[in-house]
Amino acid sequence: GSFNDWQTKDGEMVQIRPGLWEGMIDAPKRGTHRYKFVIDRSRWTHDPEKPLRIEDGFGGFNSLITIDK
Repeated sequence: GSFNDWQTKDGEMVQIRPGLWEGMIDAPKRGTHRYKFVIDRSRWTHDPEKPLRIEDGFGGFNSLITIDK
């Protein structure tokens, strides 16, 4: 996402069970950040569980997250 300059190597996710994935990243700085998930190292998609999103300028959407602390 915007908090790590869109580096795809950060926060690789592992499957916990079918349909549920988990990953960890360093906590972003305060503010609102844009992010996407990368599936199979090539397909970018917004977070389907988060309704807050913004157009990405490429015909899709970026999800948004706000960090207060």
